[in-house]
Amino acid sequence: MRNGLVRELKQEEVVEHPSHDVSVLELRDPLPNIEGCPLAAEPAGTGDSVVCLGHVSAMPTVEARWHGKKLAISGWCAVSSVRDCNGRIKRLFTLNVNANDIKLHGVQGFEIDVQSVVGMSGGPVVHHGTREVVGMLSIGLPPDAPVRKQTFAVAAAEILPLLDH
Repeated sequence: MRNGLVRELKQEEVVEHPSHDVSVLELRDPLPNIEGCPLAAEPAGTGDSVVCLGHVSAMPTVEARWHGKKLAISGWCAVSSVRDCNGRIKRLFTLNVNANDIKLHGVQGFEIDVQSVVGMSGGPVVHHGTREVVGMLSIGLPPDAPVRKQTFAVAAAEILPLLDH
């Protein structure tokens, strides 16, 4: 985590939902001294002020050792890979994407007026006023550009039902 906390993640704690470009971590034990942001029950609106929390695809500095078949990460520094962007929700619409790595059909989402980079996908979009997660970063266009001029997110309303699988 950005605060330096390292926690083992087990495969059974990860539930993938490719239809929404979302993976849900169902942690068995709470994280110590971590205060998260709740998912918004109400949809975000056009013009709402948000921050997109993400990382660039550059590998952070990692302290790690192999223990048998497990890679034990004892520490890391993400300063060089953090990429957070302040912006506003530009428009709400239904996402229909048929790309090699993402297939979204009829998924509620929105466009944010920030430029994104590879590595930011999966990061939360947090509402400045409520501090609630209103969406998760999904795709950017153009797809092959180092900096994506259009950035899109899956709405929290699409993610909430996935938590009750």
